[in-house]
Amino acid sequence: MINKKIQKRTRFAPINTGRAPSRRMRPVITLLLDENISIAELSNRLGMARSSLNRWFQVDDIRLSSLEEIGKVLGYRLEWKFVKED
Repeated sequence: MINKKIQKRTRFAPINTGRAPSRRMRPVITLLLDENISIAELSNRLGMARSSLNRWFQVDDIRLSSLEEIGKVLGYRLEWKFVKED
């Protein structure tokens, strides 16, 4: 029997299918496009497997520490803040 959690995670389309970018990871995708950085190049800079990096985009989720690391290797600093909704 296949675990439902695994089934749910594998439903997400990879970043290179031509579908709309993910919601949470969209700022990272935009940054990579603006900087003309490929997934392969980013994975090399991070010292991780390209498949692991692709997985972040597939599940549309990432740890803040990993997001900070992406910014660091690209020469950026991550800033985030709480904004009260009306």
